[in-house]
Amino acid sequence: MSISENEGSNTPPPVPDEFRRENPYQRPPNPYAFQPPAQEQPKPFNPYKIGLAETRRPDAPSPNPYAPPPPANPNPYEQGTQYTYQTPPANRGAVQTIVRPRPTTTLVLLGSILLVFVFQLVRESSIGNVFSLSEGFSIQNLLDLGGLQKDLVQDGEWWRLISSMFLHASFIHILFNGLALYQLGGMTQRLIGPARMLVIYFLGGIAGGLFTIYLGNSEAVSIGASGAIFALLGGLIGYLFRHRLAYGPAGRAQLNSLLFNVVLNFVILSFIPQVNSLAHLGGLVGGAVLGYLLPLYRAPGREKVPFKFDWQVWLPSLVMLGVEIALIAVYIVPSVSSGR
Repeated sequence: MSISENEGSNTPPPVPDEFRRENPYQRPPNPYAFQPPAQEQPKPFNPYKIGLAETRRPDAPSPNPYAPPPPANPNPYEQGTQYTYQTPPANRGAVQTIVRPRPTTTLVLLGSILLVFVFQLVRESSIGNVFSLSEGFSIQNLLDLGGLQKDLVQDGEWWRLISSMFLHASFIHILFNGLALYQLGGMTQRLIGPARMLVIYFLGGIAGGLFTIYLGNSEAVSIGASGAIFALLGGLIGYLFRHRLAYGPAGRAQLNSLLFNVVLNFVILSFIPQVNSLAHLGGLVGGAVLGYLLPLYRAPGREKVPFKFDWQVWLPSLVMLGVEIALIAVYIVPSVSSGR
């Protein structure tokens, strides 16, 4: 009965699975065809996650939501100002603070110079002289207080090489030197540190005095802090020239500005007959040598190097001090031994 039904229909009988074969006219699948991305499973909700708590370091303090925002463009040259800013995303959560110190050492030097100037005024009035703004102090008063003169140093009064740096002849003299010392002293103190700044100031000032007694006029009286101020200028030039790669374009621009100031000052001061250019030149040379020999103290993006007895810093200073003492002894000993 089933045979007759199959014979009367046009439908072929079904083929068993073991006898089936692939369609030769069907294309194989394309391995480079676009595959839709698989949908990511949503992460389960974490009730203990608050904000960016998991992105911070475990030891980092929590940010203060009530803290004021940091300044948009802080002034790096402003003194006595405290800046707070967030660190990069890798250290998010940590807060760093930069404190711009005031030039305390420079202010102490300025205060000592002002005290000496007040003492000059008191002594000028005590000896019966009237202080004049146009003429300034008398020559005898300046010599009695420690003015630098070749014959007096040759007689053994070597301390005048130091005392003359604190004396000034008039209000105009101390005004210009005070402004220059405040500007260059603060810049030098921030770049190379207060201890190194004092070393350059005094050793460079003594070098300016040695230039004066060896090459200057024997009858002239030399006073003022300008030789030590030029030593600070030379120290900055030598220091920035050696470390110009560490300070980048800003340091090289500052170096060019300092060199221009040196040339401009020497050109202007050469037309003033009372100016001791030898003291300026000696201080500039001595400061430049010391500044060039100093290692890097503070570069952009680095922390301040703590004070320690570093031979790279103090050995050149001690050598220069020894050379200056030897030059003083060579200048003084012949006159003292001859009984002058």
